[in-house]
Amino acid sequence: VLKAKYDDCLRIYSELDASMPQDATLYGYGACATGSVAISQHPFFLRMSSLIDDNISRQALFAPHWATQVVPLSQVSFAVNDIVVVFAWRFIESISRNIKSHCQRNQLPLPRIIGSIG
Repeated sequence: VLKAKYDDCLRIYSELDASMPQDATLYGYGACATGSVAISQHPFFLRMSSLIDDNISRQALFAPHWATQVVPLSQVSFAVNDIVVVFAWRFIESISRNIKSHCQRNQLPLPRIIGSIG
């Protein structure tokens, strides 16, 4: 079951990579251990602009493997076609609400929000 889920994730990342518009920006959400593992598993994450995290102690650090900087949501200005992969998948509902609220407050388009494990 785990191998099948892993293969599904890699397939989804490949599909996202192939279909992602050139003008889109990729973000990760959740500077966690599962995120670090996921980032290292597929070259799609080379496209990641930054990694968003609400934990102040993680902000301004860099995620391992691709050395992506961790930033607070308040520093992100989403554009049309942007994608957010949520690595902190256990909190995807509250993270999605935070992103929607951030976009409404700042009059930004809502990015496509995807859980890192499907």
